[in-house]
Amino acid sequence: MTSRSLAVFVLGTTAVTFLFYALYFFAERRFLAPAIPLLMLLAGCGVAAVVDLHPSGWRRRRTALWNLLFLWVIAEGLIAVGAGGAASVPRRYETARLIARRTEADAVVVSGIDPLFLGVTSGRLAIPTSRRVEYASKVVLPRPILEDVPGEVARDPGRYAAWALARGGRRPVEIVALESPDLISGYLTGGRAVYCDDSDLRGEDLPLRARFRFEPVDSVAGVHLYRLRLP
Repeated sequence: MTSRSLAVFVLGTTAVTFLFYALYFFAERRFLAPAIPLLMLLAGCGVAAVVDLHPSGWRRRRTALWNLLFLWVIAEGLIAVGAGGAASVPRRYETARLIARRTEADAVVVSGIDPLFLGVTSGRLAIPTSRRVEYASKVVLPRPILEDVPGEVARDPGRYAAWALARGGRRPVEIVALESPDLISGYLTGGRAVYCDDSDLRGEDLPLRARFRFEPVDSVAGVHLYRLRLP
């Protein structure tokens, strides 16, 4: 593979990836990671231009200065991509590890982490805290709806969910803790341990806080884990 074909390949694949994630519904800085090989390739071109340069004449000196400035910009880009890609990963991972470490194997876990990502071991029951949790907020439509979604409905997730449910939609996650406090009470009454992390708890969730006693267990990365008790 020639240098030119390698450059075209890296630029083409990176451009397609950037275009896809620019239109993706979920934004995350780690999606910029594919830019690293492109930036390294461009930095290599800049180094080669500096090494091959004969500093004779103002034009060549000016080119050398532009190349050095180019290298500095590329280096800053590499640092930004590398630092940004790693910054948002650990919190969810560390919270899941904390839950796995500090809860019983048959516990009920109320969490702001979607059950799909929580990855609790066999026996634990994961319940999303609210409809704000990723997949708990979604509505699945088994059949196409042959009508336009009103603009004001499309802009409001809560109104869109009600609109879709009224037209045959269904929730992929049927139960969330804020809508089912009696279910949580039933687990506690039956002697099953119930835990809750505060990664999705907000001020409007006071009914859940008022219904149960939150007993601190542990914390990690700014997220606290509580054991729920009946008053």
